[in-house]
Amino acid sequence: MIENQHQISFIPYCQSDGISNFPDSYIKGLYARMVEEKTAARVFYSYADFGPEDFLSLFKERQNFLWVIAVDGEVSGVFWLNNFEGRSAKIHQCLFQNAWGREKSIRIGRKIVKHCIHLMDAARERFLFDVITGVTPSNN
Repeated sequence: MIENQHQISFIPYCQSDGISNFPDSYIKGLYARMVEEKTAARVFYSYADFGPEDFLSLFKERQNFLWVIAVDGEVSGVFWLNNFEGRSAKIHQCLFQNAWGREKSIRIGRKIVKHCIHLMDAARERFLFDVITGVTPSNN
């Protein structure tokens, strides 16, 4: 299959009437996969004792907004926004091994940024962000 034919989608972690669209165990499992694939330390480089409960708590507080990345229907990573200030936010991402590879990961990354820049307010009258910033280690 040619790389640019992959279907990339983002599923937001959200609540409706107090019920989450993903169970807590699923969100903690995403972090467990990060640990298993040895990417958690790169994403959470300043959290020495960070674990699955901490990961879940980040998104329960609603100061961090999480999306699950799917490529061709297969879970392939996560990204989230936080540190909101005015019309800016900070972005964090982690791709799972099935999404590794220069061509695929660049395509996913570009789509993530485009998605975030095009998020609109509830009335769909204006874009939420003018600036999205993120840090990527030079070895990644």
